[in-house]
Amino acid sequence: MSKSVDFTGTINEAQGFRNYLEEKTTKLPPNTLNIGDRDDSDYDENLLDQKKIDSDGFPIESQDWQRPGEDDDGESYVQYLFEIDGAKWIDKYDFSNSQVYNSAVASGNTGVNVLAAVGLLNTIGVVWVWFKFLNTLTNSNYWITWLSVLLVNGTLWIPITLSWPVSPFGGLTFVLLMKTFAQMTLIGAFGAYWFNFAAMVYTFYITPEESESLLTGSEPLLYLGGYTALSALNSALSLLFIGDIIAWYETEVAVLALAEE
Repeated sequence: MSKSVDFTGTINEAQGFRNYLEEKTTKLPPNTLNIGDRDDSDYDENLLDQKKIDSDGFPIESQDWQRPGEDDDGESYVQYLFEIDGAKWIDKYDFSNSQVYNSAVASGNTGVNVLAAVGLLNTIGVVWVWFKFLNTLTNSNYWITWLSVLLVNGTLWIPITLSWPVSPFGGLTFVLLMKTFAQMTLIGAFGAYWFNFAAMVYTFYITPEESESLLTGSEPLLYLGGYTALSALNSALSLLFIGDIIAWYETEVAVLALAEE
């Protein structure tokens, strides 16, 4: 039912009525998850909205494996999708697609690359020590001191250097090896480097003649200072990046355990 009301006022010549139509449009915000749910009754409509944002549609689409169905007699039963394929499908339980996993892998790879570069520096160093100081076998403290430098730095860093080239092919085994080798370098940071430092001070400065030191002039200071700087660098980078490598390994183990559930 409608009611009308008579206009009882007066209209001036300068006054009039104006009818207008205001059209308002709204634009849906982008799908924050960018996942198209094929089980959603509004999937087709959502897809059209998504294509206004991205002409390719949803980058990821999902559909439940378990679906209701009816047999030829009208009886309800549960049916399952036999196969899911295609570039846009995603395993909703696949943790390896998560931001946490990708961040752990990126940080772990950075740690491995840095320690491998330091390992290469130490490998070059121990080879130089061998040809510079150890090519003639003696039983002097001077010779034994340089042998200790070679054994400590070579044992702790050469394994990382040699394992580095196989990193793209190693998988979880590679991550485990790099974690183990990285943890080994802490032996130097918490003792072995500084034992060699003390041996150098004793051999170069306290008992140079008894130790049969072959260094002269400023050479003791040069070599002691160089080894101290290298040891400090080794220790700092080991402590800085080893946590990232351990976290990478633990994340890979978690992904494998989740996949086996």
